[in-house]
Amino acid sequence: MYWIPVFELLEAAGLNVYLVNAHYLKKVPGRKTDVLDCQWIQKLHAFGLLTGSFRPDAEICALRAYLRHRAQLLEHRGPHILHMQKALQQMNLQLHHVLEDITGVTGLAILRSIVAGERDPVKLAKLRNPACKSSKETIAQALSGDWKAEQLFVLKQSLELYDYYTQQVTACDAQIEKQYGAMKPRWDAPADLPVLPRVKKGSKSKNQPQLNVRQEIMRLTGVDLVAVEGMSASLAQTILSEVGTDTPAPTAGAV
Repeated sequence: MYWIPVFELLEAAGLNVYLVNAHYLKKVPGRKTDVLDCQWIQKLHAFGLLTGSFRPDAEICALRAYLRHRAQLLEHRGPHILHMQKALQQMNLQLHHVLEDITGVTGLAILRSIVAGERDPVKLAKLRNPACKSSKETIAQALSGDWKAEQLFVLKQSLELYDYYTQQVTACDAQIEKQYGAMKPRWDAPADLPVLPRVKKGSKSKNQPQLNVRQEIMRLTGVDLVAVEGMSASLAQTILSEVGTDTPAPTAGAV
């Protein structure tokens, strides 16, 4: 990654910078030494034998940095969900078996109440969200277990760590929203964008940013990528940040 600051400085200076894969250099026959390595590369470039690797523009690179960091935050948060599930299992509390997601509205409400000191399964079950598929009776039965002090401690710390990473993800989302706002459309966008149709089933992702990613992608590209079957807004923005909007098409002779 040492090349990135140099690359960006040269690019900012108006130079047409080539990012070349070292593997391509080995394919070109010829003699060189480490001392004359730079001259050898310059000679190959002068003959048009080097192909620059694709790198998105600065705005897309900034968006990609935020999204990659966000993905890492979610990855670090994941194990703490497993720790909470394990602590519940150790106390014979089968909450994760009656709820699709213990970090959903019902699950988090119950977990926070447990950490706060509530032990009555019936009272805990009353925290059930109306949209929850499991009944209060089913949830209450799953919460009849052995309240072990050491596992309650693990549950408390795991929940705190889950909340911490969630807060960091929210802060990252705010930066992503700012980045989208600073990016200019890559097409001749009209003053008023067309109204997008309703989101199709399965195009929503639990971990996608709170902002209207679909609308932002439409504003930037002029294409409703979420309309593609199997494409969520979260996946669409990941693709956008990784390949940009001006990825060069491969030529007939490209390998």
